[in-house]
Amino acid sequence: MDTCSACATAGDETHPNGRALICLPYPNVKTPIAASVSSPRLSPTASNRLLSVTEVILSGMSPAIRQPSSCRSPQPSSRLLLGWEVRLLDCPAEGIDQDTFEGQIVREGWDVVASWSTYLSAIEDVAAEHFGLRVSEGRVRHLLRMLISDRTNRGVLATLQSTMGDREALRDAIFARHDAEAAANAFFDEVATWRARPGNASGRMIGADLFPNPLTPALKKLASALKLLRAETTDETTEMELGSLAGRAAEIAEAASMLVDQAIEGCVYWVDTTPGRRGGRDRGSVTLACAAVDVAPILREHLFGREGAVVCTSATLATGAEDFSLATSRLGAEDAQTLQVGSPFDFARQMRVLVDPHLPDPRDAAYQERLVDRIVEQVRETDGGAFVLFTSNAAMTEAAARSRARLEEAGHQVLVQHETGPMELVLQRFREDDRAVLFGVSTFWQGVDVRGQGLRNVIITRLPFDVPDRPIVQARHEMIEERGGRPFFEDQVPRAVIRFKQGVGRLIRSADDAGRVVVLDPRIVTKGYGRAFQAALPEGVEVEPLEPPAVEVDDYNTFDDWVPDDSVPDDGGHPGGFDAIP
Repeated sequence: MDTCSACATAGDETHPNGRALICLPYPNVKTPIAASVSSPRLSPTASNRLLSVTEVILSGMSPAIRQPSSCRSPQPSSRLLLGWEVRLLDCPAEGIDQDTFEGQIVREGWDVVASWSTYLSAIEDVAAEHFGLRVSEGRVRHLLRMLISDRTNRGVLATLQSTMGDREALRDAIFARHDAEAAANAFFDEVATWRARPGNASGRMIGADLFPNPLTPALKKLASALKLLRAETTDETTEMELGSLAGRAAEIAEAASMLVDQAIEGCVYWVDTTPGRRGGRDRGSVTLACAAVDVAPILREHLFGREGAVVCTSATLATGAEDFSLATSRLGAEDAQTLQVGSPFDFARQMRVLVDPHLPDPRDAAYQERLVDRIVEQVRETDGGAFVLFTSNAAMTEAAARSRARLEEAGHQVLVQHETGPMELVLQRFREDDRAVLFGVSTFWQGVDVRGQGLRNVIITRLPFDVPDRPIVQARHEMIEERGGRPFFEDQVPRAVIRFKQGVGRLIRSADDAGRVVVLDPRIVTKGYGRAFQAALPEGVEVEPLEPPAVEVDDYNTFDDWVPDDSVPDDGGHPGGFDAIP
């Protein structure tokens, strides 16, 4: 008889209604929880597609574009399947209709099975964006190229010119397409100009109608023209393609209108820009977006508040010993049963955690220069085999450039995320060279598995706090302050602790691994909130001070000098920034 690994319920019995958050630190899990359910239709067999890792699916719960009145109102009949870094069943077995499948899920008691590696911050952020909107300049231009490309003269409208001749409906569609391009140029240029103004550095849009919106009427006109043209085509494939493109144009038009008007309550709105080509006049690409500030009510009503079992497991759901408060409150699972399971690894024997109390505060101007010397020194201590983790692309790039010559002179291959190549290539080259040094940002803090002596040194350059001027972070902090809370201690510190645990977790991936974690941020021992980070270390592992640097510097050794800063919610200024883009 199969057993549910989450709650030891026999697989051929009805699973009790309930919600569970389980902290499983063992990283070598081969089978998702759903695999142990006895129902053949719910077991991960060939007839049930399993999602690839590093993918989040929120299927069935409609995004705001289909629910204009609110970003918190999924369709009543919707089903939610949620996973992060998981293999998760997200569709019925072949030949079974959706209604039948959903009914069997309810009868089996397995309404939702969510992950054996659910990262809290990832779930919250992705769910927030799912219930919001996004209109990118790239998406609009891709739509226009699909119709007809000015550069190649290819596309569905170009093809129809050779088969339909000079028909009025075709001429109207081509004119509408060119009008839409002109409107897109004007719209995104205006948005980019607004974004570049002083005071708009974060990109947050406070207030509606900050710029004119010629895009929506132009795309609506284009959608209508494509629908009329579709009615005159005789080719089934072309008819379907025109219908799809017309629907896409109408959807983007509606989304752009809702973003400019800020029509969705409970969301924060912002503008993102990407850099243009180096040396060119391109202003880069522009994206307008909004996201739900608080996803807890949505997930509480439509996921954790429904009948059936919801199981979330991860090594990083708890911020401390039996402390699931952040996960339960932020995900709307306040009534969840929680369980924190010990690890099969002997961390006290397999790893050391070293902290440098001699470095200045990371906000000090001298920090970056001293940091580079320490990185080179600590890489030499283990003869390479090191991850050097950053919270900022700019800091990573600068440190790699300034340390590269010394490291390569010592025979270490230097690999830099975004510069060396795609993440998979960078990781492959690291695994093939046990003296390599990898400089990485956010994506290397989690979900990366290097076993054996290939990785024996994880250097954390800075405690991974969120950047305070990110619009979603600003809005969350405002929400906490409105109810009388302290954002720094209720949001910033717990989220940073979870990311810190993820970074530390890169080191020990099997019972045979061994090595050191080096923290080059003295605040873990000089600030009161540093105790939360120390408490997040594996049981039996305590921080040890590094020896002073070889070069004499000012005395920053305050290893045991705790600052009683519990009464200072913002630490006298923001403590750091996790602004790296994967």
